[in-house]
Amino acid sequence: MYFVDGNLKDKILLIKNYNNDDIQKIDSLLFDFYKLTVKMNEMFENSIKLDNLKNSKLKMKQSEFIKKFSDYLFNQQELFLNNVLNNQIEQNSLSEKIQIAYYQAKEKMLSFYKEYKIFLITNFEQKLEQTVKVVFNDFHAFENYNKTNTLNLDNNILYAFEVLMISPTKDFKVIKKAYINLCKQFHPDKNKSYYSEQITKNLNKAYNNIKTFLKGL
Repeated sequence: MYFVDGNLKDKILLIKNYNNDDIQKIDSLLFDFYKLTVKMNEMFENSIKLDNLKNSKLKMKQSEFIKKFSDYLFNQQELFLNNVLNNQIEQNSLSEKIQIAYYQAKEKMLSFYKEYKIFLITNFEQKLEQTVKVVFNDFHAFENYNKTNTLNLDNNILYAFEVLMISPTKDFKVIKKAYINLCKQFHPDKNKSYYSEQITKNLNKAYNNIKTFLKGL
């Protein structure tokens, strides 16, 4: 578990018919919310670059949109967890409710990005030649790697690689680079979003788990 802590896990297990598999599903939803935040940051970073003065204004607007989206995700996360804890989501409908929550979050992210593009066009007279295509499957860290070369990893280590947004690898330079880049992006000293401290903890946990695993190979 990376996003459901022990206290929350104990509370969920007290709910009728809920079990560890259900907790894993909820943890995966919270992780998907985190991935959407990373994706939105990447979309902004890859949009356009202007001169320093205009770029400063652009960065401020990007931060504004990211904060709005982060606040939205936080509220959705709290609403979903409260509904679970208040027994408003039946165990047999949990998977469906998770799919709906994730779909709504993706749609919200794309709506914010659409607003951002309108801001670009109206403020910088910048013609964007084509719409930025967001393919969420491509963002999944395990879509393109060969499953015959998975180092016989168990699920926990696979999850740790996914937290670092990379495919499983023995190349420690690749692992360390991914870890450092994400830490720079989400470190609380630079990222003032509500989720930065928790994500930094998750990154540290994933990185240390991978290091320990590789030492034992």
